[in-house]
Amino acid sequence: MIGLLALWACPAPPEPMAPEPRCTDITWEGFARPFFASWCTSCHHSALDEPLRGGAPTSIDLDTYEDVLAAAPALAASATTPTPRMPPGGGTSPGERERLAEWLACGLPRRGEDTGQECTGTVSGPLLVATGPQRDALCASGSGIEGDLQLSLGGSVPCLCTVAGSLVVSEAAPELALPALTSVEAILSVAGNPGLQALSIEALEQVGGLHLTDNPELITLDLSDLSEISGDLIVDPRGLAGPLELDEVRTLGGSLTLIGPPQLDRLGLARLELLQGDLRILGGGIASLTTGPLPQIPGDLEICDTTALQTLEGLDRIERVGGDLILCRNQSLSALGLSGLRWIGGDLVIEDNPELPTHTAQTLVSRTRVDGAIVIEGNL
Repeated sequence: MIGLLALWACPAPPEPMAPEPRCTDITWEGFARPFFASWCTSCHHSALDEPLRGGAPTSIDLDTYEDVLAAAPALAASATTPTPRMPPGGGTSPGERERLAEWLACGLPRRGEDTGQECTGTVSGPLLVATGPQRDALCASGSGIEGDLQLSLGGSVPCLCTVAGSLVVSEAAPELALPALTSVEAILSVAGNPGLQALSIEALEQVGGLHLTDNPELITLDLSDLSEISGDLIVDPRGLAGPLELDEVRTLGGSLTLIGPPQLDRLGLARLELLQGDLRILGGGIASLTTGPLPQIPGDLEICDTTALQTLEGLDRIERVGGDLILCRNQSLSALGLSGLRWIGGDLVIEDNPELPTHTAQTLVSRTRVDGAIVIEGNL
C-alpha cells in the first residue's frame, strides 16, 4: 500500500520541451532572401504569370519580405519538416530547413540599420547643393529631401539619408561621399563629371533607376549595399572607368543596358533574382559577366560588339528568354555557356563571332525551344 501511495504521489515526468530558437545571426538579408531566391521565386514571384509560374498559386509570392511574412505559417508547415512538401522537387538540405525554421520561430528578423546616422527632418526640393555653406545649411535643416536634389561638390554630405525624388550628381569634385544615404525614390543620375574619380554611397539600398553618363575618370563607385533598382540601369560609353560591382542587387525592375564603356571590364550581379526588361551589352571591354540565380529574361538578351568577353558561362542559370537572343560581332567570344537555357520566345541570332565554333551554336539550338527565326552564320 505504501508503495502504491508513493507511486500515486509522484507526478508523471513532464513532456519534453521544444528547444528554444537561438535567434543569433539569421536574418532576411543574410539567409532568408537568398534561400527563397534559390528555391522558390523561380515560380512564386509577383512578376510572373502562367506558364512561367509552373502552377504556383498566384496568391502566394515569396519575392519580398512582406510576402514571406504573410506566408510564414504555411512555410513553417510545408518547408521545414524532415520530409518537406516544398519545394516540390526537393533539394533543400536538413541544415537549410533547420535555419529556415529558426528564422521563422525568431520572428523573421531583418538586418538592423548600421549607418550610425539618425534621419531627422525633411527639406523641400528641388534643391542644388554646390558649396560647403550650402551643404551645412542643408544638414542644419534636415536629412531627407522631399523632391529632387543636385549635388555639385566634393567631400562628404554626412547628413543626407533619403531623397524622395531624383538625385543628380553633376560637376562634382574628385571625391564625393554620401555615407548615410539609404534610398533614392526616383533616378540616381551620375552625369557630366569630368573630374570625379570616386563616389561612395555604401549605405544605399534602393534606387528608382541608375544612370551613369559622361564620367570619364570615375574609377571607384561604391554601391556595396544596393539591393534594388526599381527601373533601368544604363551605362553609356563614358559612364564609368572601372568595374561595376553590384553583387548585392537582387531586383532590377527595368532593363540593363551597357553601351560600350571600354574600361568597364567586369559586371558583377552575383545575386540578381529578377530582371523585368532587356539585358543589352553593346560594345566595350567587358570580360566577365555574372547574373547569379537569375532564372529568366522577359525581354531581349543582346550581346554585341564586345572585345574581351570570351564566354557566357556566367549566365548559366538563365532558363528562359522571352524576346530575342542576339549574339553578334563579339571579337573574343569562343564559348557560349548558357547551359540552363531551354526556351527563347523570339528569334535566335548568332552571327559574325570570329572565335565561336559554329557547332557550339548548333548545340544550343538542339536543346532549346526557339519560337522565332534562327540565324547562325559568319562564325568560326
